Amino acid sequence: MFKNDERYWNIHQLNKWFAISSILFMISFVWMFIDDNDDEYKVYQRNFRQLEIQMAEVELAEELETVKNERVSYEEKAQEAQNILNSKKSLADSLEFRLVTLKGIFYRHNMNYQGQKSEIDALKYLVEKDNTHGLDHGEDHSAENRQTFDDANVLLHNYKLKKEATETDIANTELFIKEMNRDVKASTEELNRILADVQLVQNKLEKIDRKHMSFMNKVGDLVRDLPILDFMNPYYKVKQIVVPDIKYNVNFTQVPSVDRCTSCHLGITNPDFAEAEQPFRSHPNLETYLSSASPHPMTEFGCTGCHSGRARGTSFVSAVHMPDSDEEKARWEEEYDWEQMHHWLQPMLPSNYTEASCFKCHQKEAYINDADQLTLGLSLIEKSGCNGCHLIQRYQERRKAGPDLAKVSEKLNKSWTAKWIKSPKEFRHNTRMPHFFGQDNNSSPDMIKRNDTEIMTMVKYLFPNGKEVSTENDHRFMGDAVKGADIVVIATPVGAFQQILEEINPLISGQVIITDVGSTKTNIVKIVNDVLGGKSECFIPAHPIAGKEKSGFEASVSDLFEDKKVIITPLEGNAPESIKIIHEMWSSAGAEVDYMSPESHDELLGMTSHLPHMLAFSLVNYLVSQNPTASIYAGGGFKDFSRIASGDAVMWRDICLQNNDQIINHLKGYQATLNDLIDAIDEDNSEKLEMLFTTAKNTRDSWVG
Repeated sequence: MFKNDERYWNIHQLNKWFAISSILFMISFVWMFIDDNDDEYKVYQRNFRQLEIQMAEVELAEELETVKNERVSYEEKAQEAQNILNSKKSLADSLEFRLVTLKGIFYRHNMNYQGQKSEIDALKYLVEKDNTHGLDHGEDHSAENRQTFDDANVLLHNYKLKKEATETDIANTELFIKEMNRDVKASTEELNRILADVQLVQNKLEKIDRKHMSFMNKVGDLVRDLPILDFMNPYYKVKQIVVPDIKYNVNFTQVPSVDRCTSCHLGITNPDFAEAEQPFRSHPNLETYLSSASPHPMTEFGCTGCHSGRARGTSFVSAVHMPDSDEEKARWEEEYDWEQMHHWLQPMLPSNYTEASCFKCHQKEAYINDADQLTLGLSLIEKSGCNGCHLIQRYQERRKAGPDLAKVSEKLNKSWTAKWIKSPKEFRHNTRMPHFFGQDNNSSPDMIKRNDTEIMTMVKYLFPNGKEVSTENDHRFMGDAVKGADIVVIATPVGAFQQILEEINPLISGQVIITDVGSTKTNIVKIVNDVLGGKSECFIPAHPIAGKEKSGFEASVSDLFEDKKVIITPLEGNAPESIKIIHEMWSSAGAEVDYMSPESHDELLGMTSHLPHMLAFSLVNYLVSQNPTASIYAGGGFKDFSRIASGDAVMWRDICLQNNDQIINHLKGYQATLNDLIDAIDEDNSEKLEMLFTTAKNTRDSWVG
């Protein structure tokens, strides 16, 4: 027989590759199902289900504990009533049997009654026919028909009496049975009322916790989330809210927004989850947001209406969450493999900026409830007049609020101007100048370089020819600063006081008030009387006790005078109104104002301020003279004590020369106490040493609390 083995393939090799491809197809098929059922939101939903179970079990235990005593009492009452009913079981059984029998008898009597009633209807027709037609149709049967009709009525009446009697027996029997069961029913209803909250929690557990489910419900709960079968009614599924009034554009078509945020944020509207970890924590201020009774119910506003982001996203990354800080960004990258979805036009607003969305609807409201930051910002725009320079659609244009900067180079230098632009509040805490730079949203290394470039560009623009005022000739501009001023504050070293007074004397009007911040007063008052003469009554000496060892713009702080003492030393010719104005000026800065004479001030400050500075200067100089490298081993005590030796040398030179008598007097007094200390140490007088140290410790502790 002819055998043709000629083929263009190898059947064994073909079978082998078919087997391999089948295995690969099966692996990809299984992989597809695993990946499809391993969605991120399902993990959150499983965890949330366990959290719900835990909270429900805790709630159940609490409810059971709440009704513990009452429950036992009512269960005992119900059991007692049931026992009484059980003791009458034979009677109850006989009554139930009698009731069934009576219902059977009633059924028979009722059927007889209904049948007889239909017979009477037929006989009634014959009687009425005889009465109408008489003998028109032959033989007369009227008497016979009348008799039959009457007999039938009598029988119907008897059936009716029997039926009604049986009905009465049934009603009495049912009433008797009801009375027997009344105590049991009342006790059971009372028990159910007490356990109503318990039953609610138990019903919830029976729906979500398989341990509390029946066998068939366990099977159903398992099957409902299996692959392929989970299309019917799965427990773990994408949860979404269609918001018809909020649209977004899809290929030039306005489509209702579909929020899927609740697929992960499952406890967002449940106040029971206020302390839960994210993403299960309930939304803050439910009386304002999301709840059905709030002005912003979830069904009408959704989540992305305020928070933005990708409404249809069902994972942490695909929802386009945005971090609040670099630290949070790093944590998200570690925990969630987070990366920004750059091509999504509306990423989710970080929580610090969520209030910005309120402006979408509440543009014409002066105060927006629960949006304090936004309300503050809008009020600042209104108060500061930002719309004088910046175009803001909500606000009408107004005149420019700031000064003309065309000649700023004649009054300022570049360094100060750059610092002012960069951080105006570091110079004056209550300035209306906005603080643009150094904010959270522009503090990255690249943004800092950009900011510095912008600042220097502004400075270059303000100083077009490179010219700037020389700080060495600031006194030439004193006239411009003093002329027309209400209050002039001289804040210079006290040694420069006489020169400054001589320069501004021609510009002092009758209304101006002059004050100072100098640390000496007796000599200053003498200089004022000599220079100003009859104008000296406009000078009100003052001294804020709030100095720092650092000086210059870089060391300035906005709260320098808060809770600090300010001593005013009024002169005889000062007007009370002027003293009050200076008092209010310092009070508005947060200081506490006291009054004393110039002489008392110099004596007191000579002890509490000037003497400690002299000691600090002397201690540092002594240490250096004895061992220049000793500071390497100086501890915290030396650093604390010597801190004020960093004060301005020129300023303290002038203070020493101005208050020399008091400083010398207190140095001599202090020298005497040092001699006492030397004697006590030299004599090994431990009791005296301990007394000196204890007295000093107790005194200082009482000062600082």
